[in-house]
Amino acid sequence: MWFALLVVWLPMTWLGTMSRLVAPRLPDRFHRLHAFELNGRLYEMLGVRLFKRLLRRGPLAAFNPRPAPSG
Repeated sequence: MWFALLVVWLPMTWLGTMSRLVAPRLPDRFHRLHAFELNGRLYEMLGVRLFKRLLRRGPLAAFNPRPAPSG
């Protein structure tokens, strides 16, 4: 039990506390879309649309009581 506390809880607590004090900022290039993201084929192949539908209307909807409006 102590090992789990030291390895998991303490670093996560420290990271959570530090992120409140010093807001992490990613570089702008991190937020730019890549060519493979623009057409959406990869996301279709991975089943993102199906998973989105399951979250909104399927059995997983209980974990997402107020989904964001579709866009």
